[in-house]
Amino acid sequence: MISDGLRVWTNYPHLLVAPAAVLAVATVAFNFLGDGLNDALNPKGQK
Repeated sequence: MISDGLRVWTNYPHLLVAPAAVLAVATVAFNFLGDGLNDALNPKGQK
């Protein structure tokens, strides 16, 4: 979807911004999920 939006971003910027924003939010969410699971399941990492 992002590559399709790149072709027409000058006329329809929402076709690029919306999928890119969803991808960024999903990436940050998975990062927080991984950090939370690491903190919960790795007792040696805690001080």
